[in-house]
Amino acid sequence: MTLFWRQPRDRDSDIEFIVQHEVLYAPLLLDPSIAREAAARPVCGGRQDSGPTVDPPLVIERRGRRFVQTVQLDSLVENYALLDSRWAADIKSEFDEYTRACDSGGIDALLMAILFEVMPHFVRRSKGFRRCPGDKKEIFGLITAKLGTGGKRSGESRPKQGKKDLRQMLSRLEKQIAPIRPLTPGPVSGRVLDDWLRHAARARYLDAQKRRLQKMLHTQAPSEKLPDSQAEVLVHLARRGWLEIDGFGFYRVDGTGEYIIYKHTGPFALKDFYGRIYLFPDCRVALSTHGVLKPRVLEKYKHPFLYRHASGQEICMGDFTLPGKFTPPAAIAVLEAGLNALFYGYDRRRRNGYHRLDPAAEETAVHFEDLRIPSDHPDVLSGQVEVKNDLI
Repeated sequence: MTLFWRQPRDRDSDIEFIVQHEVLYAPLLLDPSIAREAAARPVCGGRQDSGPTVDPPLVIERRGRRFVQTVQLDSLVENYALLDSRWAADIKSEFDEYTRACDSGGIDALLMAILFEVMPHFVRRSKGFRRCPGDKKEIFGLITAKLGTGGKRSGESRPKQGKKDLRQMLSRLEKQIAPIRPLTPGPVSGRVLDDWLRHAARARYLDAQKRRLQKMLHTQAPSEKLPDSQAEVLVHLARRGWLEIDGFGFYRVDGTGEYIIYKHTGPFALKDFYGRIYLFPDCRVALSTHGVLKPRVLEKYKHPFLYRHASGQEICMGDFTLPGKFTPPAAIAVLEAGLNALFYGYDRRRRNGYHRLDPAAEETAVHFEDLRIPSDHPDVLSGQVEVKNDLI
């Protein structure tokens, strides 16, 4: 992709731009319709106004030429890696030590909480298993069996990024971060603009890695007290970034410390007002560990408690109060509430929710006829699929 301030073959663009109000203005190529619209709008001079400007002008004039407002400089800096993929690959390669350390995720406290406080509630380890945080050794056994590393060395070493190493890495990184100098308001060439954007984007990238290293220092769970075999399992899992056991799973969002935690519903059935049965396929009810804990369905899915037939939809939770931040008990409660909403929330007599299962008189965006199955369906008769809202 050729960036609009560059020439097609090089960075020596002779196009003149204007920087004003921290916005980039590009030369306005007039045609009759643009000329009429521009004439109807107030035109500002090409100098930076001394006072604060809430609304930058759409068109400015300098030396008889008009320039039109394009994008905020900060937005260009923030998205420069998307605009220039070669630059993004080069910068990531140049600072590979830091990006690898950050991308590994580390054995952080959040991962430990998911593994040893949330997961045991949803994973049955034995017939007599009680849903409460269990013995770490037993949970490690489950994880090792799932990862296929049981009984042999995983090849992963205890984390090299201990707190001392992370502090040294952070110190080296901080010395390479140069402050971003504001771009002087007024005319600017394409080459000067591109040089400034590269410098600013580099500083922004390094600052992001710095914040991630600082967060790792703050949240990293100590592995020194764990036996080598258990530390190796955790290191392998942290670098892998995902796990699923018995329908419960999680994965780390690339480049962040955020995790998506989910629980499979398995196939289930609901009845409509007339007693007809609808078979819903398996889906994953999930939440993010960042921000307000909102249960949603990851797959493209339809249900009376989902507004559309799409993926990533939030589940209608009625009067349920959503927790404002992640804690293991809150995550358990929200996942359970999301599952229960899909299973038991639809009252076939009241036909509550965004949609009704049985066809409505008026047109609706979501229909469920394709999910309807006969009452003598083998999976229903055998009990393999439970009709969740079949209540007296």
